[in-house]
Amino acid sequence: MRGIRIHPVRILVLITILLMLLPSSVLMATEEVLDEKARLIDDANLFAQSDAKKLESEIVQLSERIQLDVVVVTTDDNAGKTSRAYADDLYDQGGYGFGPEYDGLLLLINMDDREIYISTSGQAIRYLTDARIDRLLDQLYTYMQDARYTEGVQAFVQQLASMVAAGVPSGQYEAPEQAETPLLYKLLLYAGISIVIGLIVVGIMASSNKGQMTTTPGTYLDAQSFRLIHQSDHHFDTDVKRVKIETQTGGGAGSTTHHSGGGRKHGGGGRKF
Repeated sequence: MRGIRIHPVRILVLITILLMLLPSSVLMATEEVLDEKARLIDDANLFAQSDAKKLESEIVQLSERIQLDVVVVTTDDNAGKTSRAYADDLYDQGGYGFGPEYDGLLLLINMDDREIYISTSGQAIRYLTDARIDRLLDQLYTYMQDARYTEGVQAFVQQLASMVAAGVPSGQYEAPEQAETPLLYKLLLYAGISIVIGLIVVGIMASSNKGQMTTTPGTYLDAQSFRLIHQSDHHFDTDVKRVKIETQTGGGAGSTTHHSGGGRKHGGGGRKF
């Protein structure tokens, strides 16, 4: 049986192709590349078509530069959800996010509730602390109030780029959101407190009515035994010192987190406009 011979030219061509594919394979392994999913979803029709294309191009470029998946969504129908739930679910179900922690964020402009909301995930939670999210919302609020939506998103993109370039704030930490006490539990607690107070008041009233006292302090006191002979007022100088009590304020490094309906961890914050 004769052996299979491979022409040297074919071997050279195969090696050349493999070498050409190697750089792109390394790039894919070391850096997240955006897929074809839309990064600007304008369901509320707030942007002109030309503006929308330009905005999405800026968002895509920013995402690739800072390695956070940035998404902007507008809606005039939040399907009965809160802005937070709508933004979290859209981010999770849309398959957004880089890496195993789904690094990225979603800006929601909710025209149904007139609210802006920023949902963060993965590394974006660390970059965007509560204080930084408040600053982003402060800036966006003015633009939304004036219906300057395109300018607002452009300003958001620029400020976000600056915040990420500044790095994760020193001392950054995550603070899980406190679970809200159920309403029924609150009502039962208040009712119990009211009953206890009522019983105490009734007990005091009952004990005070057991018998009527017929004697008073004046019964055994001779009215003539005490007479005020002299009365005078004296004023003493006082030196009042005021000491300022210094209070420490937080460094704004906390990121409050919660879990979406799908179980993923998110940060974020919102504001009505």
